[in-house]
Amino acid sequence: MKLNLPDVQKFLTGHFKTEIIKVELTGEGEWSQAFFFQENNKDKVIRFSNLDEDFKRDQFASNFASAKLPIPKIEEIGKAFSGYFAISSKVDGKMIDSLNQTEVQQAIPALMDLFDSLRLSDTSKTHGFGAWDKDGNGIKSSWREFLINITADSPFSRINGWKEKLASNKEAFEIFNRTYQELLNIVSICPEERHVIHNDLLHFNVLVKDNKIVALIDWGCALYGDFLYDLAMFSLWQFYYPTMKDIDFNKEAQHYFAQKGVSLPHFKERLKCYQLHLALDSMAYSAFKENRKNMDLVIKRIKEIV
Repeated sequence: MKLNLPDVQKFLTGHFKTEIIKVELTGEGEWSQAFFFQENNKDKVIRFSNLDEDFKRDQFASNFASAKLPIPKIEEIGKAFSGYFAISSKVDGKMIDSLNQTEVQQAIPALMDLFDSLRLSDTSKTHGFGAWDKDGNGIKSSWREFLINITADSPFSRINGWKEKLASNKEAFEIFNRTYQELLNIVSICPEERHVIHNDLLHFNVLVKDNKIVALIDWGCALYGDFLYDLAMFSLWQFYYPTMKDIDFNKEAQHYFAQKGVSLPHFKERLKCYQLHLALDSMAYSAFKENRKNMDLVIKRIKEIV
């Protein structure tokens, strides 16, 4: 779904039956488009997608909201343009991906607090591990089952067909299989714990203001499992961000949780397992998109980890 400003302006005007101003495109992801707008002097965000499942996950995620886990509430989900829309209030801040080096350094304490808040979130009213279903429950019976299932190419997946495409690249296919075997060798040390995992903290989903995290958006990739998975994403992909290149996120996390008296057994092995899992997932997505450039970057990163 690709919409232009006149289409969105017309839809909003008809939907609210009032004057809508300051409509502007703010972001385009693989599965949705987002627009800022102002209605009745209130700044809001509307997103459009062919799917409503990610919006429902956002809606469910607000159950975990707290002062240190600021999750904007979804005000409305509905149908539009042969797809769906979701509206929420606009939050003032800068995406963590866009911060300069000094700003990133200053935001580290807030980021560590965020990891801790995800760890401490009450998951007792939900069950299961791995990706959330429409009711906010995990679809797998264990965390390790979710990790091991990374090789599955489900007909219901948004990237169905990735394995056949990957197999056409002999080098990448062999590296994928070797990396998967490395994951199998260490997955048994991963704890069967049920924490809230955002699973997409980069990619313009964390807003920062005055060295504080003011919004955590887009829960379409959310999981239940070991909270260190979110940390692994930062340390795995930080090479994409020059402003993060000199930050040892793993060391910062070890120091932070040691001060809190939180034990992190098999810390390095767990992080390695999750980095490999994330890299394998990225290889599958790159194969589906036939993005050879990103595939090569991921393979290079895998070699560094292994």
